[in-house]
Amino acid sequence: QKSPGTDWLKDRWQAASDMGGTAIPGQHFIILEFDKSKTLKVEKIVLDWETAYANDYRIEISNGDRDDWCVLYDGSDETQESRRSVKESGQSPGVKRKMPLHVVHTVSISMDGERCGNCCFSRLRLFIEKPARVW
Repeated sequence: QKSPGTDWLKDRWQAASDMGGTAIPGQHFIILEFDKSKTLKVEKIVLDWETAYANDYRIEISNGDRDDWCVLYDGSDETQESRRSVKESGQSPGVKRKMPLHVVHTVSISMDGERCGNCCFSRLRLFIEKPARVW
């Protein structure tokens, strides 16, 4: 298998069933599982979206195999908007109107325990509520 990041069609998640943007109905999320024997310290999470990106998403953590998710960041909460920086770059190919190729969100994460206890986790979930653009 090639290293991650070398095949842009296979190394990504997409909420469309084809390159024309036909939406896949239902909830969309990605779960990352980490080594349970190690403690993670997270200061920021960087999401490198393509033209079809989302602003309304949650970053959640869980410890173990249970489905008790704690919300670290909620993009629908306007009071948390200052924790996310956005940078656009490039031009999406094959699109007549100007649209960025990449939309990078950098989300600052507070690990001081105010939201999720001691914030030790083995799973991280990006739960996408709705897209910012139609995809």
